[in-house]
This record gives sequence, structure tokens and C-alpha cells, in this order.
Amino acid sequence: MTNAEFSSHLEKHIRPATFPVAVKMIKPGEPLPAKVKRPKADLGFETAICQAMGLARRYGWTLAVGNEDIS
Repeated sequence: MTNAEFSSHLEKHIRPATFPVAVKMIKPGEPLPAKVKRPKADLGFETAICQAMGLARRYGWTLAVGNEDIS
């Protein structure tokens, strides 16, 4: 099943209110993917991990959360 087919089945049967979220753990020193937002540097606030997940779900953003981003 492709990602597009899976997404289509989710929309058809479940109709989620927000985007699905995936989590990728990045090793120290590994470069971040393009277009990643950092809560403290890019958005101007510290956050909890659960709040960052909520932002990613509601707005479809790719966020990277490290020690300096957590309140």
C-alpha cells in the first residue's frame, strides 16, 4: 500500500480532525531536514514535547525539538 492509498483510506474511514504525525529520532550532530522549525529559535518560545506534537498535527509543520526548546 502506498502512502497516498493509506491516506485515502484514513480519510474515507476515520476522517481524522488533524494530520497524522510521525516521529524521527535524530542522532547528535546529524543534520536536520530542510524546512524544519525549531520552537525557540524560529517561533520564539519554549514548549513541551506534547505541545510541539499538537502544533505539528494542527498545522502540518515539521518541528525539531531539542533540550533548548523544552520549557
